[in-house]
Amino acid sequence: MNHDLEERIAAIGRMKTAELRAEWQRVFGEPPRSGNTAWMRKRLIHRVQVEVLGDLSPEAKARLEYLMQFAPM
Repeated sequence: MNHDLEERIAAIGRMKTAELRAEWQRVFGEPPRSGNTAWMRKRLIHRVQVEVLGDLSPEAKARLEYLMQFAPM
């Protein structure tokens, strides 16, 4: 795994609620809709992964959207 990615994920894992909220504001440009720290960490870590590793292709996203209609609710 990319060393920078590992460090950034570890830093997010150590953040307290106020720090997570501030990081969320910095990254997304708006306050988080939830105070759930696990949710904020997951979303922030995903954003870091996309920045470092890249996002899914448009084709992969379209396929996931298609498959989601068959997922049990």
